[in-house]
Amino acid sequence: MTKSLVDQFKAARRANTPLVAISTPDQWATAEAIGAALNGVPKLAWDALRGLHAFNDEPAGIAEIEKIGPAGEIAAKTGNPRAMLDMLQRVGEKTVVFMYNAHRFIDDPVVSTAFGVLRDAFKANKRMLVPLGPTVPLPLELQQDVVALNEPMPDDAALGGVLDELYKGVRGVPPATAEQRGKVIAATRGLSAFLAEQTFAMGMSTQGMDVDSCWERKRAAVNQTNGLKFNTTKETFDDIRGLDQIATFMGALFKGENAPRAVLRIDEIDKQLAGATGGDLSGVSADALGAVLRWTEDEGHTGFVAIGPGGSGKSLVSKAIGGTFGVPTLEADLGAAKGGIVGQSEERIRTLLKVVSGVAGGGRVLLVATCNRMASLPPELRRRMKFGMWYFDLPTAEGREAIWRLYFERYKLGAFAPGLLPQDEGWTGAEIRNCCELASDLSVSVKDAATYIVPIIRSAPEQVRELRDMADGRFLDAAREGVYVAAGGVKGAQRQKRQFAAEEA
Repeated sequence: MTKSLVDQFKAARRANTPLVAISTPDQWATAEAIGAALNGVPKLAWDALRGLHAFNDEPAGIAEIEKIGPAGEIAAKTGNPRAMLDMLQRVGEKTVVFMYNAHRFIDDPVVSTAFGVLRDAFKANKRMLVPLGPTVPLPLELQQDVVALNEPMPDDAALGGVLDELYKGVRGVPPATAEQRGKVIAATRGLSAFLAEQTFAMGMSTQGMDVDSCWERKRAAVNQTNGLKFNTTKETFDDIRGLDQIATFMGALFKGENAPRAVLRIDEIDKQLAGATGGDLSGVSADALGAVLRWTEDEGHTGFVAIGPGGSGKSLVSKAIGGTFGVPTLEADLGAAKGGIVGQSEERIRTLLKVVSGVAGGGRVLLVATCNRMASLPPELRRRMKFGMWYFDLPTAEGREAIWRLYFERYKLGAFAPGLLPQDEGWTGAEIRNCCELASDLSVSVKDAATYIVPIIRSAPEQVRELRDMADGRFLDAAREGVYVAAGGVKGAQRQKRQFAAEEA
């Protein structure tokens, strides 16, 4: 638990704040830390299993319970949160009550009403109710009554402290070098302090710390988050041809002083946020958009949008960034994170984004969003993507030859020669890869395999033309330096001419 949160809680206590909700990855550790800072104060706790009881069996808490009735009887009567909140009207002054897993109950209309009833009564004699949960989304009627605090995932310093304490209690395990220590801390970013401790302990042996096992357990833990998973593919920019400019930009970014510590991929973000600015009557897409916008603004994360026809390399680049620069890459499926009701979606997506921030260890996250159509991409999100809009066009003849060479070697198709190739005008990199893979699977030539390929330039020519027209003179070119200019460059040149004329005027 961070000192900042302890200080914020103490400030709320001094101000006689009656209701303080805390979103935290480890409710029990947070309650322990707060409880340790409240010397001589009666403390109670509630959960659905044990009912209302004395916090940590402390004497002051036991005495407070016994003022109401026998402890066992009180616990039995308060397994239901409604009964517990009704019982709280009888606890004495200065009492602090921790309510675990509050996010499971706070939307109940009786529970939220009880919070409102307790507000003024608790404030009058310095009592405090502290609902805890991974996130504690407040219903509309409580948003002006409850102070909300947020406990982030532990940073590198906190994880290092957990590791150091664990080393003190074990024998026969060689101490970690500074390099090993840094690697194992990086391998547990994004985990709660408790789960990090368990991961460290399971990775320890007489041979030292198994960093790979720590990574594996973290991947498994992160994959439990609704709508989030680790990317496990091994692509790098060595696997890409014809997209030199975006590779150059990424190289400069990761050499900079604020290099990203994690990559978050959102494929087809236009579809995942469809209806966010209108048309989605349920409001869940708007919830998702709002959560992403606040996250990027509040924490300083940013990224870029990759737009272009299917197979042009957008997804491949988004995967290759992490592999090239050695940072974890996560994939978000906002649709899988959405809930069925307004508010639930934002709660889940906030949890998802909190885990992503934790994996970055408090550093910057590079958001990479791929998109096939711009019409439904909210302008607010575009403004958050400070690294620009990049257009991925169909590869040039030179680019296609480089891609053929790459996949000839990868699929062991023999010596490369341009004369072996099919007519490939307008083919994407993905179509060239598919043709080579098919040639390998069927043990035929790439020309024969090409008879089973229908390139997008034939299957969806209107979409390609529409995308090129939209990008012309507006978006950065992923293949070449500068702004993308479509074949002929008429519209792009006209726009630039008008822009220069306006600037001179």
